[in-house]
Parts: sequence; C-alpha cells; structure tokens
Amino acid sequence: MSKFEFFELNTDAVAGSKKFYGDVLGWQFVDRPLEGGGSYCFIHAGGIPIGGILERPMPEAPNAWLGYVGVGSIDTV
Repeated sequence: MSKFEFFELNTDAVAGSKKFYGDVLGWQFVDRPLEGGGSYCFIHAGGIPIGGILERPMPEAPNAWLGYVGVGSIDTV
C-alpha cells in the first residue's frame, strides 16, 4: 500500500514557518548545511523525521507543501 512518507515545505519564510509549526504542532527542527551554501531544515515530530523546510529554490514558485509517496514497487502502482 502506498503512503505519504515525507513532507517538504518550500517557502520564503523559513524562520516564521519554524516558529509557527513549532508553536502550533510542537515540531522540532534540525538545520543541516547544503553543499554549495544554504541549509536544509529537517522537521521532527516526536523525535522522528517527517519532513523538511527549504528556502524556495525558484523565486517565481509559490510557497507550497510537497508530499512524497512511498510505494513497495513502481510496477504495482
């Protein structure tokens, strides 16, 4: 069965998003440097990594959540 495995927020307000989701949902955040500059923020819920927050890579793109779906086999989807 397919299920959502990871969620990623692309936003121009990383700090504000971390504060909002931390206050409202109790999420914790772990920042990791990216090769070539910048950083990626992992989202943890109850100590489990569930997603990430990234500064929007394309300025013309909207702020948006992206869900990643895990499947057992691409042949059976």
